[in-house]
Amino acid sequence: MGSEVLLLGYGVVCLSMIFFNILQSLVMHRNDLKRNERSLYLEEVLAEQFRKIENKIPADEKHYKDLGKLLKKLPYLLAFDRMLENGDITIRNTEFSEYLNNLQPVLVDVAKTYMKREEIQAAYYAHFLTKHRMIIHSSNTAIQQIMMDCMKKKSLYCRVNGFRGLCMFGEMSTIVEAVKINDQHEASFHGKLLTEILLTYTGEHNRLITEFWKVMKEYSIDTKVALMNYIRLSSGDYSEKFLQILRDTTQHKELRLAAVRYLGRHIFDPAKQNLIELVLEEDDIHWEYAAIAASALAKYSGEEVVAALTKAMSSSQWFVRFNAANSLKAQRLDYEDL
Repeated sequence: MGSEVLLLGYGVVCLSMIFFNILQSLVMHRNDLKRNERSLYLEEVLAEQFRKIENKIPADEKHYKDLGKLLKKLPYLLAFDRMLENGDITIRNTEFSEYLNNLQPVLVDVAKTYMKREEIQAAYYAHFLTKHRMIIHSSNTAIQQIMMDCMKKKSLYCRVNGFRGLCMFGEMSTIVEAVKINDQHEASFHGKLLTEILLTYTGEHNRLITEFWKVMKEYSIDTKVALMNYIRLSSGDYSEKFLQILRDTTQHKELRLAAVRYLGRHIFDPAKQNLIELVLEEDDIHWEYAAIAASALAKYSGEEVVAALTKAMSSSQWFVRFNAANSLKAQRLDYEDL
């Protein structure tokens, strides 16, 4: 009797799960149909406005006001996102550029609404603006301040998307301040993510780097390393500064290692001897210097480089030997020499 009850209970659970999955599929299908309907409606509305713009008819203020009301509703924002992503309208034509210019005040007003809601919605709106490059004026201080507010929220997604937005359409001073806010946040996002987002900056990287150098001392070690990695991947004009960091033995180890990586990517002859000295260093406690310097020497040439890498092949540290071997291979030696 007990086994029959157990089997019956198991059957009820299985049927319940099947019923739940069917119901969920129906609800998702219904929501998808509604989203498609909203997308088509928005597409028709925008097409009408584009025709007016093409015919030099003044902007319809009521349209922008009504669209703002719709976009404050999450389902319509999702539909607008889908329309921009999959719509048949050639949204990157001249008409759309003019339309987007007229839409700027609406986007700012809608942003204020989403920033007051739960953080996941604020994060999504910041993502939406960045994904479709909706903000076209870097001098739009209102939207920049809203993205800065995103940087101060607890949600990682909100802060990351806010920072992506600033790198897409923000001014340099605002981006520098945003990095400082992240650095001081109790849960700052990882340095690799910071570097990755900074690389998406749409302005002149060298000008932004110059602004970072002015306040570099104000950042923590982790943020300094992230900024140095960003500089390494975006510009080769700072070899002298990085060599100074490498030569300064009072600098934090991670900063000096970041300098070695920079000098390994951007060849700078005055740094060759310093890199060779690091490779020949026999201090096993600080083997990271030798390992990374051995890798950095791959782009340098000369008998002294080959001699140093050859000696490094006898290191007690596997990473040093491995990097030295790869760098020797990069020297294009013949088979017998290798």
